[in-house]
Amino acid sequence: MQNPVAACDNYSDDVEVFINHDTGNGAWEVEGGKNEICGYIKQSQAALTVLQANTSGHLENLTVKTGFPWSKAHVSYDEINDVQMNTLGSIISKTHDVIAVKRTLTGLSIDSVNSTGGVNSLGKP
Repeated sequence: MQNPVAACDNYSDDVEVFINHDTGNGAWEVEGGKNEICGYIKQSQAALTVLQANTSGHLENLTVKTGFPWSKAHVSYDEINDVQMNTLGSIISKTHDVIAVKRTLTGLSIDSVNSTGGVNSLGKP
C-alpha cells in the first residue's frame, strides 16, 4: 500500500482478479485484470492517506500447493487487518485469499487473485 506503482509490478500482465469484500454497507467488488487490481490498490492507498489511517495485519491458515518442476504455486490464507482511523475509530476485516504465483525469467509474478470476506467489526474512537 505504501507504493502502489511497485505493487502493480508484482502482477502478471494477464492476471485474473476477483475481489468481493463486504463493507457492512454493501460490497466492494473488483473483477478484471491488471488495470482493475492496480486501480484498486491506488484507491485503497489514497483512502488510507486521506483518513490518516494506520494499518496492521497478519496471515493465518497459510497453505502452499505446488508440484515438480516448480513453475506455479497456489497459495491460500486468511488475512486479518485492523485499520485505525484517528477520530473515526477502527475497522477489523478478515478475508480469505487464494492466489496463483508463477515463476518467470525475471522472478515471480501473481497470475490470479480471488479474495472474499470483509468487515468483521467496527470500533468507536
